Amino acid sequence: MPTDALNPDALKNLNEQLRQDIAASEALLALLLQERVCLTTRNFDALEALIDAKAQQLSRLHQGGLARESWIRQWCPGAAPEQLGSLLNRPGYAATATAWQTLKQQLQQCQDANRINGKLVQRGLSVHEHYLALLRGQMPGEMVYTDKGKAQGRAASGWRSEA
Repeated sequence: MPTDALNPDALKNLNEQLRQDIAASEALLALLLQERVCLTTRNFDALEALIDAKAQQLSRLHQGGLARESWIRQWCPGAAPEQLGSLLNRPGYAATATAWQTLKQQLQQCQDANRINGKLVQRGLSVHEHYLALLRGQMPGEMVYTDKGKAQGRAASGWRSEA
């Protein structure tokens, strides 16, 4: 654990890293919201550019996480990276602690937005799989029992496969 005071330059570096990570998380959240619009309007052409931009922001956030871990190892030997909030919960570090809390909140918002986008993708995929099965003449979930009492999927009837 750190002593009473941290090196002012080290704290300045941490503040700058947090500022950069907050900017990256804001950009990522904006991209995730744009992605949601593209998914709901089925604008798949715009998604490729968004995916590349998201990957760039995620890379920036990953590098920031590595920098914070390195900072903790250097200035707070024996502390785990998850303890950054408690390490900053001391007099004189209020601005840095606030920046850390802001980053955590924004990362949670990004995670929530990504989860919603994932559900939209999954819903679209299941709808397309259902339509594809219909075109193939298969009815998903249509089960019949054999003469031995075993459930099995039923093959397509003639009128479905003729359509």
